Amino acid sequence: MRKSTIVLIAISLPVLIILALIFWPKATVTPPPQTKLTIWGFASQTEMQGVLATYRAQSPYVSTTYVQVQESTFKETLLKEWALGQGPDVVMVPSQQLVEYQPFLSPAPATITQYTFATQKTLGIKEETTVTQSTVAGPTPEFLRQNYIDTVVNDAVIAQKVYGLPLTVDTLVLFSNRDLLNQAQIALPAATWEQFVQQVPRLTIVDANANLIQSGAALGTSDNILHAQDILALILMQNGSEVVDPSSGQANLTADASTIQALNFYTDFARISKTIYSWNEEQEEALNTFAAGKIGYYIGFSADDATIKQRSVGLNYDITAAPQISTQHPVNISSYTLATVAKSSNNQNVAWGFVSFITNKNNSAVYANASFKTPMRKDLLNQLITEQGTSIYGILAGQALTARNWYRGPNYEKAHAILSDLITTTLGGSLALETINSANQQLRLIQKQ
Repeated sequence: MRKSTIVLIAISLPVLIILALIFWPKATVTPPPQTKLTIWGFASQTEMQGVLATYRAQSPYVSTTYVQVQESTFKETLLKEWALGQGPDVVMVPSQQLVEYQPFLSPAPATITQYTFATQKTLGIKEETTVTQSTVAGPTPEFLRQNYIDTVVNDAVIAQKVYGLPLTVDTLVLFSNRDLLNQAQIALPAATWEQFVQQVPRLTIVDANANLIQSGAALGTSDNILHAQDILALILMQNGSEVVDPSSGQANLTADASTIQALNFYTDFARISKTIYSWNEEQEEALNTFAAGKIGYYIGFSADDATIKQRSVGLNYDITAAPQISTQHPVNISSYTLATVAKSSNNQNVAWGFVSFITNKNNSAVYANASFKTPMRKDLLNQLITEQGTSIYGILAGQALTARNWYRGPNYEKAHAILSDLITTTLGGSLALETINSANQQLRLIQKQ
Protein backbone atom coordinates (compact mmCIF):
# COMPACT_ATOMS: atom_id res chain seq x y z
CA MET A 1 0.00 0.00 0.00
CA ARG A 2 1.28 3.38 -0.91
CA LYS A 3 2.41 5.63 1.90
CA SER A 4 0.06 8.44 0.83
CA THR A 5 -2.91 6.06 1.06
CA ILE A 6 -1.94 5.00 4.59
CA VAL A 7 -1.67 8.62 5.63
CA LEU A 8 -5.09 9.41 4.10
CA ILE A 9 -6.72 6.53 5.99
CA ALA A 10 -5.03 7.58 9.20
CA ILE A 11 -6.40 11.09 8.79
CA SER A 12 -9.88 10.04 7.63
CA LEU A 13 -10.57 7.37 10.24
CA PRO A 14 -10.91 9.73 13.25
CA VAL A 15 -13.14 12.00 11.20
CA LEU A 16 -15.38 9.08 10.26
CA ILE A 17 -15.57 7.97 13.89
CA ILE A 18 -16.57 11.47 15.00
CA LEU A 19 -19.22 11.73 12.29
CA ALA A 20 -20.55 8.32 13.25
CA LEU A 21 -20.81 9.38 16.87
CA ILE A 22 -22.71 12.47 15.82
CA PHE A 23 -25.14 10.94 13.36
CA TRP A 24 -25.40 7.30 14.41
CA PRO A 25 -28.68 6.70 16.28
CA LYS A 26 -28.11 6.52 20.05
CA ALA A 27 -29.86 4.11 22.38
CA THR A 28 -32.51 6.04 24.29
CA VAL A 29 -35.71 5.26 26.16
CA THR A 30 -38.95 5.80 24.27
CA PRO A 31 -40.42 9.09 25.52
CA PRO A 32 -43.49 8.61 27.73
CA PRO A 33 -46.88 9.73 26.39
CA GLN A 34 -48.02 13.28 26.96
CA THR A 35 -49.78 13.55 30.32
CA LYS A 36 -52.04 16.21 31.84
CA LEU A 37 -51.75 16.81 35.56
CA THR A 38 -54.16 19.00 37.55
CA ILE A 39 -53.11 20.32 40.95
CA TRP A 40 -55.34 21.99 43.54
CA GLY A 41 -53.99 24.01 46.44
CA PHE A 42 -54.43 27.08 48.65
CA ALA A 43 -51.16 28.72 47.60
CA SER A 44 -51.21 31.51 45.03
CA GLN A 45 -50.05 31.12 41.43
CA THR A 46 -47.07 33.36 42.27
CA GLU A 47 -46.00 31.11 45.14
CA MET A 48 -46.23 27.98 42.97
CA GLN A 49 -44.77 29.25 39.71
CA GLY A 50 -41.12 28.59 40.63
CA VAL A 51 -41.47 24.88 41.40
CA LEU A 52 -43.93 24.38 38.54
CA ALA A 53 -41.54 25.93 36.03
CA THR A 54 -38.69 23.72 37.24
CA TYR A 55 -40.88 20.63 37.02
CA ARG A 56 -42.04 21.45 33.49
CA ALA A 57 -38.44 21.91 32.37
CA GLN A 58 -37.48 18.49 33.70
CA SER A 59 -40.67 16.74 32.59
CA PRO A 60 -41.76 18.35 29.30
CA TYR A 61 -44.12 15.45 28.60
CA VAL A 62 -46.32 16.59 31.52
CA SER A 63 -48.72 19.48 31.12
CA THR A 64 -49.55 20.93 34.54
CA THR A 65 -52.55 23.03 35.49
CA TYR A 66 -52.52 24.60 38.94
CA VAL A 67 -55.81 25.77 40.46
CA GLN A 68 -55.88 27.96 43.57
CA VAL A 69 -58.95 26.99 45.59
CA GLN A 70 -60.71 28.85 48.38
CA GLU A 71 -60.71 27.23 51.82
CA SER A 72 -64.36 28.16 52.38
CA THR A 73 -65.58 26.03 49.45
CA PHE A 74 -62.68 23.55 49.23
CA LYS A 75 -64.28 20.53 50.91
CA GLU A 76 -67.68 20.78 49.24
CA THR A 77 -66.22 21.29 45.75
CA LEU A 78 -63.55 18.59 46.11
CA LEU A 79 -65.89 15.88 47.41
CA LYS A 80 -68.40 16.70 44.67
CA GLU A 81 -65.72 16.35 41.99
CA TRP A 82 -64.44 13.09 43.44
CA ALA A 83 -67.97 11.68 43.62
CA LEU A 84 -68.17 12.24 39.87
CA GLY A 85 -64.82 10.55 39.31
CA GLN A 86 -63.25 13.87 38.40
CA GLY A 87 -61.25 16.46 40.25
CA PRO A 88 -57.51 17.03 40.58
CA ASP A 89 -54.72 14.47 40.31
CA VAL A 90 -52.77 16.15 43.11
CA VAL A 91 -54.46 18.02 45.95
CA MET A 92 -53.03 19.89 48.94
CA VAL A 93 -55.02 18.56 51.91
CA PRO A 94 -54.92 20.18 55.39
CA SER A 95 -52.99 17.76 57.60
CA GLN A 96 -55.74 17.79 60.29
CA GLN A 97 -58.20 16.46 57.70
CA LEU A 98 -56.11 13.73 56.08
CA VAL A 99 -58.00 10.94 57.86
CA GLU A 100 -61.27 12.35 56.55
CA TYR A 101 -60.03 12.45 52.95
CA GLN A 102 -58.02 9.22 53.11
CA PRO A 103 -60.72 7.03 51.42
CA PHE A 104 -60.34 9.20 48.32
CA LEU A 105 -56.53 9.14 48.25
CA SER A 106 -53.85 6.74 47.07
CA PRO A 107 -50.89 5.87 49.30
CA ALA A 108 -47.37 6.30 48.02
CA PRO A 109 -46.25 3.39 45.82
CA ALA A 110 -43.20 1.27 46.62
CA THR A 111 -41.42 2.65 43.55
CA ILE A 112 -41.85 5.61 41.22
CA THR A 113 -40.73 5.57 37.58
CA GLN A 114 -39.08 8.80 36.51
CA TYR A 115 -37.97 10.14 33.14
CA THR A 116 -35.17 12.64 32.65
CA PHE A 117 -34.91 14.71 29.47
CA ALA A 118 -31.55 16.15 28.41
CA THR A 119 -30.96 18.24 25.28
CA GLN A 120 -27.44 18.91 24.03
CA LYS A 121 -25.52 19.77 20.88
CA THR A 122 -22.77 17.47 19.71
CA LEU A 123 -19.81 19.57 18.57
CA GLY A 124 -22.29 22.36 18.04
CA ILE A 125 -23.69 20.58 14.99
CA LYS A 126 -26.63 18.38 15.91
CA GLU A 127 -29.08 18.98 18.75
CA GLU A 128 -30.36 15.85 20.44
CA THR A 129 -32.74 15.08 23.27
CA THR A 130 -32.12 11.94 25.22
CA VAL A 131 -34.60 10.36 27.58
CA THR A 132 -33.43 8.23 30.46
CA GLN A 133 -35.63 6.18 32.73
CA SER A 134 -34.98 5.45 36.38
CA THR A 135 -36.84 3.88 39.26
CA VAL A 136 -36.73 5.43 42.72
CA ALA A 137 -38.21 4.34 46.00
CA GLY A 138 -41.51 5.90 47.07
CA PRO A 139 -41.64 7.75 50.40
CA THR A 140 -41.83 5.54 53.49
CA PRO A 141 -42.50 6.26 57.19
CA GLU A 142 -38.77 5.97 57.83
CA PHE A 143 -38.08 8.50 55.08
CA LEU A 144 -40.43 10.93 56.83
CA ARG A 145 -38.72 10.36 60.21
CA GLN A 146 -35.33 11.12 58.75
CA ASN A 147 -36.24 14.17 56.69
CA TYR A 148 -39.23 15.95 58.28
CA ILE A 149 -40.28 17.35 61.64
CA ASP A 150 -41.72 14.77 64.01
CA THR A 151 -45.41 15.59 63.56
CA VAL A 152 -45.35 14.58 59.88
CA VAL A 153 -44.95 10.88 60.65
CA ASN A 154 -48.03 10.92 62.89
CA ASP A 155 -50.04 13.06 60.50
CA ALA A 156 -49.17 11.65 57.07
CA VAL A 157 -48.91 7.92 57.81
CA ILE A 158 -52.05 5.77 58.03
CA ALA A 159 -51.71 2.00 58.52
CA GLN A 160 -47.97 2.26 57.80
CA LYS A 161 -48.60 3.88 54.43
CA VAL A 162 -47.59 7.41 53.44
CA TYR A 163 -50.48 9.46 52.07
CA GLY A 164 -48.79 12.80 51.47
CA LEU A 165 -45.70 14.98 51.71
CA PRO A 166 -45.52 18.53 53.08
CA LEU A 167 -43.86 21.68 51.79
CA THR A 168 -44.11 24.27 54.56
CA VAL A 169 -45.56 24.69 58.06
CA ASP A 170 -47.03 27.51 60.11
CA THR A 171 -47.19 27.82 63.91
CA LEU A 172 -48.99 30.02 66.41
CA VAL A 173 -47.07 33.19 67.26
CA LEU A 174 -47.57 36.24 69.47
CA PHE A 175 -48.42 39.56 67.80
CA SER A 176 -47.82 42.56 70.07
CA ASN A 177 -48.73 46.22 69.58
CA ARG A 178 -45.41 47.93 70.23
CA ASP A 179 -46.95 51.34 70.90
CA LEU A 180 -49.33 49.96 73.54
CA LEU A 181 -46.52 48.01 75.19
CA ASN A 182 -44.34 51.13 75.26
CA GLN A 183 -47.13 53.15 76.89
CA ALA A 184 -47.48 50.44 79.54
CA GLN A 185 -43.70 50.50 80.03
CA ILE A 186 -43.28 46.94 78.83
CA ALA A 187 -39.94 46.67 77.06
CA LEU A 188 -40.18 43.11 75.71
CA PRO A 189 -43.16 40.97 74.65
CA ALA A 190 -44.02 38.10 76.99
CA ALA A 191 -42.11 34.88 76.43
CA THR A 192 -43.96 32.89 79.10
CA TRP A 193 -47.53 32.74 80.32
CA GLU A 194 -46.33 33.97 83.70
CA GLN A 195 -45.03 37.17 82.07
CA PHE A 196 -48.19 37.33 79.96
CA VAL A 197 -50.59 37.39 82.94
CA GLN A 198 -48.43 40.03 84.64
CA GLN A 199 -48.51 42.30 81.58
CA VAL A 200 -52.13 41.93 80.41
CA PRO A 201 -53.66 44.00 83.28
CA ARG A 202 -51.21 46.81 82.49
CA LEU A 203 -52.39 46.79 78.88
CA THR A 204 -56.13 46.66 79.67
CA ILE A 205 -58.23 49.79 80.12
CA VAL A 206 -61.78 49.55 81.54
CA ASP A 207 -64.11 52.53 82.02
CA ALA A 208 -66.31 53.29 85.05
CA ASN A 209 -69.08 51.10 83.63
CA ALA A 210 -66.74 48.12 83.21
CA ASN A 211 -66.62 48.56 79.43
CA LEU A 212 -63.39 47.53 77.74
CA ILE A 213 -61.71 50.55 76.16
CA GLN A 214 -58.47 48.76 75.40
CA SER A 215 -57.81 45.03 75.62
CA GLY A 216 -54.59 43.59 76.93
CA ALA A 217 -55.15 40.36 75.03
CA ALA A 218 -57.82 38.69 72.92
CA LEU A 219 -58.34 35.44 74.83
CA GLY A 220 -61.11 33.68 76.72
CA THR A 221 -63.95 33.38 74.20
CA SER A 222 -64.58 31.38 71.05
CA ASP A 223 -66.76 32.98 68.39
CA ASN A 224 -64.85 36.27 68.07
CA ILE A 225 -61.33 34.80 68.18
CA LEU A 226 -60.24 33.27 64.88
CA HIS A 227 -57.90 30.64 66.34
CA ALA A 228 -59.57 30.07 69.74
CA GLN A 229 -59.57 26.28 69.40
CA ASP A 230 -55.89 26.16 68.43
CA ILE A 231 -54.93 28.47 71.31
CA LEU A 232 -56.87 26.36 73.83
CA ALA A 233 -55.28 23.20 72.42
CA LEU A 234 -51.86 24.87 72.75
CA ILE A 235 -52.45 25.65 76.43
CA LEU A 236 -53.80 22.14 77.06
CA MET A 237 -50.80 20.50 75.45
CA GLN A 238 -48.33 22.75 77.23
CA ASN A 239 -50.02 21.86 80.53
CA GLY A 240 -49.74 18.13 79.89
CA SER A 241 -53.22 17.43 78.47
CA GLU A 242 -54.27 16.24 75.02
CA VAL A 243 -57.37 16.61 72.89
CA VAL A 244 -56.40 13.38 71.16
CA ASP A 245 -53.71 10.82 71.89
CA PRO A 246 -50.62 11.86 69.87
CA SER A 247 -49.85 8.31 68.72
CA SER A 248 -53.29 6.78 68.14
CA GLY A 249 -55.31 9.87 67.24
CA GLN A 250 -58.11 8.75 69.61
CA ALA A 251 -59.96 11.29 71.77
CA ASN A 252 -58.16 11.70 75.07
CA LEU A 253 -59.58 14.86 76.70
CA THR A 254 -59.68 13.58 80.27
CA ALA A 255 -61.22 15.74 83.00
CA ASP A 256 -58.14 15.72 85.21
CA ALA A 257 -56.56 18.63 87.10
CA SER A 258 -54.30 19.71 84.22
CA THR A 259 -57.17 19.87 81.72
CA ILE A 260 -59.45 21.79 84.11
CA GLN A 261 -56.62 24.17 84.96
CA ALA A 262 -55.88 24.88 81.28
CA LEU A 263 -59.55 25.43 80.42
CA ASN A 264 -60.08 27.78 83.34
CA PHE A 265 -56.88 29.65 82.55
CA TYR A 266 -58.03 30.32 78.99
CA THR A 267 -61.58 31.41 79.90
CA ASP A 268 -60.43 33.59 82.84
CA PHE A 269 -59.35 36.25 80.32
CA ALA A 270 -63.07 36.76 79.61
CA ARG A 271 -64.25 36.74 83.24
CA ILE A 272 -64.84 40.25 84.58
CA SER A 273 -64.07 39.12 88.13
CA LYS A 274 -60.50 38.10 87.24
CA THR A 275 -57.44 40.37 87.30
CA ILE A 276 -56.51 39.20 83.79
CA TYR A 277 -59.93 40.15 82.38
CA SER A 278 -59.28 41.73 79.00
CA TRP A 279 -61.84 40.36 76.53
CA ASN A 280 -65.49 39.35 76.28
CA GLU A 281 -68.05 38.03 73.85
CA GLU A 282 -69.22 41.54 72.95
CA GLN A 283 -65.91 42.51 71.35
CA GLU A 284 -65.49 42.65 67.60
CA GLU A 285 -63.48 39.95 65.84
CA ALA A 286 -60.00 39.80 67.38
CA LEU A 287 -57.88 39.97 64.22
CA ASN A 288 -59.67 43.10 63.01
CA THR A 289 -59.49 44.66 66.47
CA PHE A 290 -55.74 44.08 66.67
CA ALA A 291 -55.31 45.56 63.18
CA ALA A 292 -57.23 48.61 64.44
CA GLY A 293 -54.66 49.07 67.20
CA LYS A 294 -56.98 48.28 70.12
CA ILE A 295 -55.34 45.10 71.49
CA GLY A 296 -51.97 44.68 73.18
CA TYR A 297 -51.55 40.98 72.39
CA TYR A 298 -53.07 38.81 69.67
CA ILE A 299 -52.20 35.11 69.19
CA GLY A 300 -52.50 33.76 65.67
CA PHE A 301 -50.62 31.97 62.93
CA SER A 302 -47.87 33.86 61.16
CA ALA A 303 -50.04 33.80 58.01
CA ASP A 304 -52.26 36.36 59.77
CA ASP A 305 -49.48 38.89 59.27
CA ALA A 306 -50.54 39.45 55.65
CA THR A 307 -54.13 40.17 56.73
CA ILE A 308 -53.01 42.55 59.46
CA LYS A 309 -50.89 44.48 56.98
CA GLN A 310 -53.84 44.74 54.60
CA ARG A 311 -56.29 45.95 57.26
CA SER A 312 -54.06 48.28 59.29
CA VAL A 313 -52.48 51.61 58.50
CA GLY A 314 -49.08 52.17 60.04
CA LEU A 315 -49.61 49.71 62.89
CA ASN A 316 -46.40 49.33 64.89
CA TYR A 317 -46.20 45.70 65.97
CA ASP A 318 -43.86 42.78 66.61
CA ILE A 319 -44.10 39.04 65.99
CA THR A 320 -42.47 36.76 68.56
CA ALA A 321 -42.68 33.15 69.71
CA ALA A 322 -45.91 31.87 71.23
CA PRO A 323 -45.97 32.09 75.05
CA GLN A 324 -44.80 28.95 76.84
CA ILE A 325 -45.21 27.52 80.31
CA SER A 326 -41.52 26.64 80.10
CA THR A 327 -39.21 28.05 77.43
CA GLN A 328 -36.89 25.11 78.15
CA HIS A 329 -39.57 22.62 77.06
CA PRO A 330 -41.56 24.40 74.35
CA VAL A 331 -44.75 23.00 72.83
CA ASN A 332 -46.28 24.47 69.67
CA ILE A 333 -49.25 23.98 67.34
CA SER A 334 -48.72 23.25 63.65
CA SER A 335 -50.80 24.12 60.61
CA TYR A 336 -49.86 22.81 57.18
CA THR A 337 -51.02 20.95 54.09
CA LEU A 338 -49.92 17.68 52.55
CA ALA A 339 -49.48 17.14 48.82
CA THR A 340 -51.57 14.02 48.14
CA VAL A 341 -52.63 11.97 45.13
CA ALA A 342 -56.29 11.33 44.35
CA LYS A 343 -57.39 7.72 44.01
CA SER A 344 -59.45 8.77 40.97
CA SER A 345 -56.37 10.01 39.09
CA ASN A 346 -55.44 8.07 35.96
CA ASN A 347 -51.84 9.26 36.33
CA GLN A 348 -50.79 7.72 39.64
CA ASN A 349 -47.10 7.33 38.83
CA VAL A 350 -46.73 10.80 37.34
CA ALA A 351 -48.70 12.36 40.19
CA TRP A 352 -46.53 10.77 42.87
CA GLY A 353 -43.45 11.70 40.88
CA PHE A 354 -44.66 15.30 40.93
CA VAL A 355 -45.28 15.19 44.70
CA SER A 356 -41.80 13.78 45.34
CA PHE A 357 -40.22 16.35 43.02
CA ILE A 358 -41.78 19.50 44.49
CA THR A 359 -41.07 18.38 48.07
CA ASN A 360 -37.39 17.56 47.61
CA LYS A 361 -34.82 19.76 49.35
CA ASN A 362 -34.16 22.19 46.49
CA ASN A 363 -37.77 22.74 45.50
CA SER A 364 -38.96 22.97 49.11
CA ALA A 365 -36.48 25.81 49.52
CA VAL A 366 -37.70 27.49 46.32
CA TYR A 367 -41.32 27.32 47.45
CA ALA A 368 -40.55 28.44 51.02
CA ASN A 369 -38.67 31.48 49.72
CA ALA A 370 -41.42 32.39 47.26
CA SER A 371 -44.18 32.06 49.87
CA PHE A 372 -42.21 33.44 52.86
CA LYS A 373 -43.18 30.29 54.76
CA THR A 374 -41.27 27.85 56.96
CA PRO A 375 -40.00 24.65 55.28
CA MET A 376 -40.65 21.32 56.99
CA ARG A 377 -37.48 19.50 56.05
CA LYS A 378 -35.01 19.21 58.91
CA ASP A 379 -32.01 20.14 56.76
CA LEU A 380 -33.63 23.40 55.67
CA LEU A 381 -34.86 24.19 59.20
CA ASN A 382 -31.37 23.71 60.58
CA GLN A 383 -30.03 26.17 58.03
CA LEU A 384 -32.72 28.74 58.88
CA ILE A 385 -32.14 28.47 62.63
CA THR A 386 -28.41 28.93 62.15
CA GLU A 387 -28.65 31.84 59.72
CA GLN A 388 -31.76 33.69 60.91
CA GLY A 389 -31.38 33.40 64.69
CA THR A 390 -33.91 35.61 66.49
CA SER A 391 -35.57 36.96 63.34
CA ILE A 392 -39.13 35.88 62.66
CA TYR A 393 -37.82 33.27 60.19
CA GLY A 394 -35.50 31.80 62.81
CA ILE A 395 -38.28 31.83 65.43
CA LEU A 396 -40.71 30.01 63.15
CA ALA A 397 -38.05 27.46 62.18
CA GLY A 398 -37.33 26.77 65.85
CA GLN A 399 -41.02 26.45 66.73
CA ALA A 400 -41.60 24.02 63.85
CA LEU A 401 -39.40 21.41 65.53
CA THR A 402 -41.74 21.24 68.56
CA ALA A 403 -45.03 21.72 66.71
CA ARG A 404 -47.76 19.18 66.10
CA ASN A 405 -51.46 18.87 65.37
CA TRP A 406 -54.06 18.71 68.14
CA TYR A 407 -56.49 16.67 66.01
CA ARG A 408 -56.14 13.95 63.36
CA GLY A 409 -59.58 12.32 63.41
CA PRO A 410 -62.25 11.80 60.72
CA ASN A 411 -64.06 15.13 61.13
CA TYR A 412 -61.98 18.20 61.96
CA GLU A 413 -64.92 20.58 61.55
CA LYS A 414 -66.97 18.78 64.22
CA ALA A 415 -63.98 18.58 66.56
CA HIS A 416 -63.42 22.29 66.02
CA ALA A 417 -67.06 22.97 66.96
CA ILE A 418 -66.80 20.74 70.05
CA LEU A 419 -63.86 22.74 71.40
CA SER A 420 -65.71 25.96 70.62
CA ASP A 421 -68.73 24.74 72.61
CA LEU A 422 -66.42 23.66 75.43
CA ILE A 423 -65.13 27.22 75.74
CA THR A 424 -68.57 28.83 75.54
CA THR A 425 -70.19 26.41 78.00
CA THR A 426 -67.39 26.81 80.54
CA LEU A 427 -67.54 30.58 80.23
CA GLY A 428 -71.30 30.38 80.79
CA GLY A 429 -70.74 28.92 84.24
CA SER A 430 -71.04 25.16 83.75
CA LEU A 431 -68.79 22.90 85.80
CA ALA A 432 -65.53 22.27 83.96
CA LEU A 433 -65.59 18.59 84.92
CA GLU A 434 -68.95 18.04 83.25
CA THR A 435 -68.19 20.06 80.12
CA ILE A 436 -64.85 18.29 79.57
CA ASN A 437 -66.40 14.82 79.93
CA SER A 438 -69.18 15.81 77.53
CA ALA A 439 -66.67 17.14 74.98
CA ASN A 440 -64.60 13.96 75.18
CA GLN A 441 -67.68 11.78 74.63
CA GLN A 442 -68.61 13.83 71.58
CA LEU A 443 -65.08 13.52 70.19
CA ARG A 444 -65.22 9.76 70.62
CA LEU A 445 -68.59 9.58 68.88
CA ILE A 446 -67.01 11.18 65.82
CA GLN A 447 -64.49 8.32 65.65
CA LYS A 448 -67.35 5.78 65.47
CA GLN A 449 -69.32 7.50 62.74
